[in-house]
Amino acid sequence: MEYSPIVVLEKVRFSYENGVEILRNVDLRIDKGCVTALLGPSASGKTTILSSIVGIIKPSSGQVIRHYNSLGFMPQSYCLHEYFTVREIFKFYAMLYDIINPDTIINKIIRTMDLPPDRIIQNCSGGMKRRISLCCAVMHSPDLIILDEPSVGVDPLLRRRMWDFLLDLAKNGSAIVVSTHYAEEASLAHKFAFLRKGRILQSGNVNELGDMGLNYYEQCLEDERRFRSDDPKPFNNKIEKLKNVILRPKLEFLDRNPCNSRRAFSSMFYKNLIVLKRHKLFMMFQAILPLLTVFIFTLSIGRSLKDIHITVLNEDQSDCSKQNVNFICPDIASIISPNLDFFAYSSCKIIDNLTLKSLKIQFHEKTMSNAKNRIMNGESVAIIHFPKGFSESLTLKLGIILDTTNKLVVDQVYSSLHQALEITIDKFFKECEISLNSSSILMNIDFSTDEKEDYDLTNGMMPVMANAILYFMAFALTADLTAGEKEAGLLVRISLTGVKFKSILISQLLVQSIVVLIHIFSCLLFLKISVCPQCSLSLYLLIGFLYSLQSLSGMTIGILLSTICSGRDQVIQYGLAIIFPTFLLCGLLWPLTSLPLYLKALSYSLPVTLSGQLIRRIIYRQCLDNMLYLFAVSLIPLIWSGGCIGLTLFVASRSGSLYRL
Repeated sequence: MEYSPIVVLEKVRFSYENGVEILRNVDLRIDKGCVTALLGPSASGKTTILSSIVGIIKPSSGQVIRHYNSLGFMPQSYCLHEYFTVREIFKFYAMLYDIINPDTIINKIIRTMDLPPDRIIQNCSGGMKRRISLCCAVMHSPDLIILDEPSVGVDPLLRRRMWDFLLDLAKNGSAIVVSTHYAEEASLAHKFAFLRKGRILQSGNVNELGDMGLNYYEQCLEDERRFRSDDPKPFNNKIEKLKNVILRPKLEFLDRNPCNSRRAFSSMFYKNLIVLKRHKLFMMFQAILPLLTVFIFTLSIGRSLKDIHITVLNEDQSDCSKQNVNFICPDIASIISPNLDFFAYSSCKIIDNLTLKSLKIQFHEKTMSNAKNRIMNGESVAIIHFPKGFSESLTLKLGIILDTTNKLVVDQVYSSLHQALEITIDKFFKECEISLNSSSILMNIDFSTDEKEDYDLTNGMMPVMANAILYFMAFALTADLTAGEKEAGLLVRISLTGVKFKSILISQLLVQSIVVLIHIFSCLLFLKISVCPQCSLSLYLLIGFLYSLQSLSGMTIGILLSTICSGRDQVIQYGLAIIFPTFLLCGLLWPLTSLPLYLKALSYSLPVTLSGQLIRRIIYRQCLDNMLYLFAVSLIPLIWSGGCIGLTLFVASRSGSLYRL
C-alpha cells in the first residue's frame, strides 16, 4: 500500500549546549493513514524526535518538513488538570478544538474508554489518566497524532483496546506516531523505527520483519559490535523515496491548529474558573489572609510599649510605703523654718508616678551590684537610682542605667521618666494652688506642626502595609499558578492545540482579578472599621483604585517571573529576591529621607512606594489635595504592568511553540 508523507525528518541532529548529542543524523518519514512505532530503550531519543516533530525543540541541524494542519499530542506524563472531572476536561479540549456537537463525541469517548464522567481526575487510577490523556489528544480526529509511550502502566487487555482504537483512527486518515519500549506493542503498528543512542538502526514496514523483539535485539548487538570496532558501515535507516508529493519547504515552529482568539480566550477562561471552583478552601484562605495579616500587623507593630520591667534602687528612702507622700506647700513659716522641706520624700512621689505609665517596677534592690545583675540576667531593662539625700537636695542627679540593646525601649524609659517628673511637679502645683506649668520649668520649646494630637503610629503604617501585602499576594498567586501549569507540562499541551499565549495571559489576569478583588475588599473593610470610620465612600473608592494598580503590577511581575524561570524553585528564589528589597525600600519601616540618593531613586521607582505614601496622606487628611500627584503615582504601577506584559510576550515569542503569540 502506498502512503503519502505528512512529516519528513532529514539529517536531524540535536545536542545540548554542553555538547551532549541526543540525535545523530535521523532520517524518518511519517505517512498518512499509518501508525509508526518508535521502538527503543530509555534515553534512546524517542521523546526528542517527537518534540522535534511538533516543534517543542528546534534541531541543531537538519530539517523537519511538515504537511499537516491539525495536531493531537499526548506527552509522556499525564499533563492533565487534576481538579477537573472527566467530562469537564473533555469539554475544555472540545472548546479548544471547536468540535461540533461536543456532547455527542464526549459521551461516545466516555462509553468507549469506560471512563467515569463525574470523577475528579485526581482520584482516577493511572490507567484511567492514560486513557483520558489519549482521548484529549485524539477527540478532534487530527491529521497527525503524537503519542509518547501511551500504554505505560496500562494492563494488557486495555492496551490492546487502545491499539484497536488507534488503528481505527489510522483507517480514517490520521498519521500516528507512537513511542514505546515494548516490542510486542510495536509489532501492531504499520511501520517501525529501531532507535539506540540517538540513531535509527533500522526502519521500514512491520510486515517485512519476523519477530520484532528478536530483530531489535540483533540490531542492538550489531550496533554494539560496530561501536567497538569503529566500523563506519551505515545502518539501514534510509527513508523511502518520495514520489510525486509536493511538500512544504523547511519551516520551524509553524503555527498549527489555528485557534481564533475569542474561542481560545473563552476556553482558557472556562478552565481558570473551574480551577477556582475546585479550590474552595484556597479561596476562603485567600479571602481572609490579607485581613488576618493586617490585623496581626496592627497588634504587633507600632503600638505603645507596655510593662517595661525596671529595677528601682532607692538610697534616698528605705521604705516608701510607710512614708507620708503628701506635699508640703510653701508658706511664711516653711520659708523661715529650716526643718521643713517642700519636696520631702520626692523619690517616693516619683516612684509612685512611674507606675502610672508604661514602666513596671519589677524589682526593688538595696545594692547597685544586685540591681546590675538584674540587667545582666535579662530580668530588667533599666535601673532608676535615687542617691542618698535626693529629696533634701534636688540638685543631686537621678541615676539611670540602661540595657541599650533596644533603642525603642531606651527612648520609652526616658520618656516615661520625664512624664513621671512632670506629673510629680504638676501635682505639687495643683495641691498648693500654684498657677505654674511644669513644662515651663522642664523645657522651653515651641512646637508648630499640622499633626493631630492623637496620631497613631500603627494607623499611619497600616495603609502602607496593606498596600504592600496586596502587591506581594497578587505576585505570589499568579507566579505560583502559572509556574505550576508550566512545570506540569500543561502550557505546552495547551499551546500545541493552537492557543496563543496572549489568550492564556489575558484569561489568567482576568480570573485572578476575582481573587484580587476579594483581597482589596477585605483590606478596605478593615480600614473602614479600624482606621478611618469617618472617611467618605469616594475616598475609599480612590484607595481601592490605587490598591488595584498595585495588585495588577504584582500579577504581571509574577507572570513574567514564571515565564522566565524553569520551575517553581526558581520562582520562589527570584520572588524572595524581589519581595524583601521592595519591603525594605517602600517606606513602611523607616522614612525614605534616610536613604542614600541612589536607593531613594530606586525606592521611588518601585510601584508600591509613592502609592503607599499617598494612601497614608489621604487617610490622615481625609481628602485628596493634589490631582497631579495622583496621576503621577498611578502612572508608575501602570508602567510596570505594561512593561512586564510586553517583556512576557517577548520572552514567550523566543520560546518556540512552548508559548505561541
